[in-house]
Amino acid sequence: MLDPLWGRITRIAVNPRFWPLLLPRIFVNGHVVNVGSFTSKLDPHKILLLSYTAGRWDLLVIPPETGATTAARLMAAASADTGPAMTATALLRAEKARQARLVHRFDALHRQRIAAAAGQSVAGPVASPHA
Repeated sequence: MLDPLWGRITRIAVNPRFWPLLLPRIFVNGHVVNVGSFTSKLDPHKILLLSYTAGRWDLLVIPPETGATTAARLMAAASADTGPAMTATALLRAEKARQARLVHRFDALHRQRIAAAAGQSVAGPVASPHA
């Protein structure tokens, strides 16, 4: 159920390439809402809600395979008022890049520890995976 503070939702829009199977109308809070795929330019990781009383709401769609910790971080980033707003897809890309950096740091630290255990030295400092 949508929050009553959002006003009466009158239309829902999604990207048709990523949401190919849509009902043309759904019931929300006891009234009919038209569902449409306005344009393929709409961010695929966003649902657009339109309300006569509250205006426009952009909702981030987090893929279901996303872990709980990552999803919480994405939701916090999407709702933060720090700096310019990022699109939903840009938030997901930034999170993937962040995770790749952590994996790279962890692998480098692991190689350094193996080398140290074998009595070898590894060139250059390696950041902690928690950095």
